Amino acid sequence: MRGRFALMFPMLLALVCIGAHAQAGPVQSGVPAPDNTVSGAALTATGVGPDDVVISISGFCDPNLLVEGTTAPAQSTTSDSTGGAKADCKTEVTRAQFERLVDTISPGMDTPNKIKTAVRYPESLAFAQKAREIGLDKDPKFQEQLKYGYLQFLSQTFNKYLAKEATNVSDAEVEKYYKEHPETFEQVDLLRIFVPSEKHHAELPGTPAEIAEIRAGDTLAMKGEAERIRRRALAGGDFQKLAVEAYRFAGMNADDAPDVALGKVNRAEVPKEYQDGVFGLKPGQISPIIPAPEGWHICKVLSRQPVPLSEAKVLLQRIRLKDLSDEAKRIVTTKFNDAYFNTPRGMEPANPKKETR
Repeated sequence: MRGRFALMFPMLLALVCIGAHAQAGPVQSGVPAPDNTVSGAALTATGVGPDDVVISISGFCDPNLLVEGTTAPAQSTTSDSTGGAKADCKTEVTRAQFERLVDTISPGMDTPNKIKTAVRYPESLAFAQKAREIGLDKDPKFQEQLKYGYLQFLSQTFNKYLAKEATNVSDAEVEKYYKEHPETFEQVDLLRIFVPSEKHHAELPGTPAEIAEIRAGDTLAMKGEAERIRRRALAGGDFQKLAVEAYRFAGMNADDAPDVALGKVNRAEVPKEYQDGVFGLKPGQISPIIPAPEGWHICKVLSRQPVPLSEAKVLLQRIRLKDLSDEAKRIVTTKFNDAYFNTPRGMEPANPKKETR
């Protein structure tokens, strides 16, 4: 998020969408075991009971594609292309099955989106059935997309699990932690100038050695600019004007300079590598230039105060979620080939820390 310290979270790639709030995932095989949990009263205001059919689909014959519902041959028959008898199929979805479906897609789904899901579910079944008939599900690219979709959906499900675990904290635990760790609940009203480490170039030479030489020169010049900007800030210079000057010096559009006023930020919003440089300042103090993956920060604390106890629970939950997420990530170590991932004009290496400007 430009202009604020931000935490990065993974994104979900959706492969199949059956409702406005639908989630992606692989085609399920068979009908899942019912949990016998029906939302709402036994009868709706219009007298529809849990076992009453709310969607009937004629012509759909592949029960393995069903998420919810029951498929059986109907009594009537039609002729197929060879003139022989072909059983017609009918799929029925009860109120209980449909409510389990929408609750799986998005708990608490509102009525308009329930209607959209009811309309799109039969359409999705029909399209999926035709796709299997012509063998689209056997395409290697589809299989790879399916694997990646499953990976993303499983990852998202784990993130939801962590979010739920993070909220599992009592008011008594919050109050105890609040008293024992007051530094965790500090917040500062912060100004921040970001000075980029590289300049904008309309064109760059093609060889890696020439690009590296230009970048090294840029870094040296921009670090000198960062030191100059800090000296002017210490002399009482306006932070926003100084931020604009830094971007102009880098040959960038001054309008792209991030807003220096970050407002009140707490430790959960500031990456750990910057916390000492920010929370070690007294009101009115200006930090040294703080190295960042793409440049330098120059910070000024306007005021500092504790987060009110009434807001501590939400903050502690956010901290716990980040800690749980970081702990899960520690099982892997990743290294990227920057020579491959950097485009000739690319300014972002593949290996920066995630908490960038």
